[in-house]
Amino acid sequence: MKKYYYRCVNSAGQLERGYLISESLEHAKEELKSRGLLLISVKKRSVLTMSVSELLTARRPFAAKTLYLLSSRLFFMTDSGLDINKTVSLIQEQSVKDKPLYDALRQIKIKASSGLALSEAFHSTGRFPAFFISMIEIGEKGGKLSAVFSELSKFYEWEDKCVKDVKSALTYPIIVSLLLIGVVITALTLIIPAYAEMFDSKGVLLPLPTRILLSVSDFFTGNIIAIAFFAALLVCFLFVFAVSPKYKYRRNYLQLNFPVLKKIYITLMNYRLCHASHILLSSGVSLSNALVPAFKSLDAPYLGKSFNEVLNGISRGESLSSLIKKIKYFDRILINMVETGEETGRLPYLFNTCAQHFKTELERTVKNINTLIEPVVTILLGIVICAVLMAVVLPSFSLMEAL
Repeated sequence: MKKYYYRCVNSAGQLERGYLISESLEHAKEELKSRGLLLISVKKRSVLTMSVSELLTARRPFAAKTLYLLSSRLFFMTDSGLDINKTVSLIQEQSVKDKPLYDALRQIKIKASSGLALSEAFHSTGRFPAFFISMIEIGEKGGKLSAVFSELSKFYEWEDKCVKDVKSALTYPIIVSLLLIGVVITALTLIIPAYAEMFDSKGVLLPLPTRILLSVSDFFTGNIIAIAFFAALLVCFLFVFAVSPKYKYRRNYLQLNFPVLKKIYITLMNYRLCHASHILLSSGVSLSNALVPAFKSLDAPYLGKSFNEVLNGISRGESLSSLIKKIKYFDRILINMVETGEETGRLPYLFNTCAQHFKTELERTVKNINTLIEPVVTILLGIVICAVLMAVVLPSFSLMEAL
């Protein structure tokens, strides 16, 4: 199955664009024609062939703040008894100033009106995270869409707060890092070469720190084009790696194993599993049926094989606690709680207890990292400035001795 991006005109004369999964280009065209759409273009796309605007906006998931505001409005309207199609239509009209959200809601409205499940309509836009879509799927299966939108609103409000805390903590080190880069470049390209010329004219041997820094300066100034080209290639590669579905498996591996950051991601993953499982089981869904969307909500392709083994084990009658114990990324507290829940028959309640624990733990982890960032950056700044000052000041003493 391949992904095809399309641009069409619908029966109302409006431009409709999006993507669909199909076996071939011909199958994709036939499916679009069957929807009554007039084809403009249908083609297989990849990150390397997408336009800059598409790369920057078209397929990126919405920010936590947008998801929080959207789920809040969905909750208020559905809780008031409004039909979901009417709800989406009203929110679309209110989102004219936010073009990406407006386009996504227009696409959702069209597909939901044609009979497509709401979760599939959201998924078809390519703008909503797996967790958001899986929770809507949970609400559809349990008949509790309003409750799910309420939970999503709370979750993304909290996630938006975490994102703002992290951004606030990173503002200082980013500014300091830029200042540091400016100091080093100035020293390497202007100050140190000027000192070298002056000392060469006096026949004075430069101190070792200055000679080392001068060698770095010569390399930097002599290869500036190659360095700039390599830096541009590196930025392009990192950008493609960050957005391309092709590298999703490897990105997930890094998320689960990168020092420091892995603790945040694994705690978040444990929280999402507990949160989704609690809502599903509380809605009367069986454990075997609840685990599929719950695992999907984690958006962890690296663990896909392990998740399948858990599902197969459940179908064979094995306990959930014994199966997830084999996956090292699940917290011991979660395993113990699940084991207790299986013995007492209070699995939904204990999943909720675990979710609150991991939520608190994640907030504490983010706060601790924020507390550590400032002194670490200050120390690094001090080391670099001291090194530059030594390289600049020490030659002055050598010159005074020579005179």
